[in-house]
Amino acid sequence: MNVQSLHIPVKKSTPAVDFDVDNALLKIEGESYPENAYLFFQDVLKWLEEFLGECDRKITFEIKIPYMNTSSTKVFTDIFDMVEDYAEKGGGVLVRWFYEEDDEDSYYNGVELLQELEFPKEMVPYLDE
Repeated sequence: MNVQSLHIPVKKSTPAVDFDVDNALLKIEGESYPENAYLFFQDVLKWLEEFLGECDRKITFEIKIPYMNTSSTKVFTDIFDMVEDYAEKGGGVLVRWFYEEDDEDSYYNGVELLQELEFPKEMVPYLDE
């Protein structure tokens, strides 16, 4: 595989992105409310497109976004559309959406983003410490 792992550190308004090519584990964690979500996520979308084009094994996504703005929601819709295309072509996919146990908004964000998609997904509660 020619695609290298991608690591973007967390900042105040953008999540950490850790795409580990060797383990086919893609993590996005942190709040996501940049002024221009497409500008922040453009490298992520490009990387994901290249990775999915070369990948031939099961991919696990772990998403833990306690808060996201509307433009981030649109980007995640695009990400999950790409993932669904990969799954429809026979690629193995599992998406785990982590939500704080007492945070209905983060739970329903995951439910809304994932409900129409045909690949395996899990809603995983956690306790904020």
